[in-house]
Amino acid sequence: MTTKTIGIVGLGRMGNGMAQSLLRKDFKVFGTDIGEAQCQAAREIGVNVVADIKALCAESSVIILSLPMAKHVQAVVKGIGGIIDCAQPKTLIIDTSTSEPDVTRALSIELDQLGHQLLDCPVSVMYSANAPWRLTPTPMLLRRRPARQ
Repeated sequence: MTTKTIGIVGLGRMGNGMAQSLLRKDFKVFGTDIGEAQCQAAREIGVNVVADIKALCAESSVIILSLPMAKHVQAVVKGIGGIIDCAQPKTLIIDTSTSEPDVTRALSIELDQLGHQLLDCPVSVMYSANAPWRLTPTPMLLRRRPARQ
C-alpha cells in the first residue's frame, strides 16, 4: 500500500485545520511555518514539522499553501530555497491562500513551464470549539491549461 504524503506551507489556523483533516484520513503530513508557536501546535497534532521548504519538498510532491497574502505565496514559490528551487519533478501545488488573481495566473504559467501544476483552490472551513475541523470543498477547482492545448 502506498503511503499518502502531503506537505503544508503555513501551519496557522487554516493550515493546522487542513492538517487535522488530512491526518484523520491517514495522510502522512509534513509542514513548515515561520512561526514557532504554529510549528509546536502542528507537532502536537501529529504533523512532521520540517525546517524549511527544501525539506518539505524532499518529502512530498503534493504541497498545500495556506498563506495570508499573495506576496507570501510569491516568496514561498519563487524565493531563494523556495518551491521552484527545490520541488520534485511534476509537483502539484494547491494554493488555498488569500491571493491575487494576477499573481496566481503568473505563478501558474511559470510553474507549468517547469513541469509543475498549480491549482487555485479557495476553501471554506467549518469550525466549532466542540468539533474537529472539517474542510468544505469548493464546488469547482479551476485548473490552468497551457495555451498550447
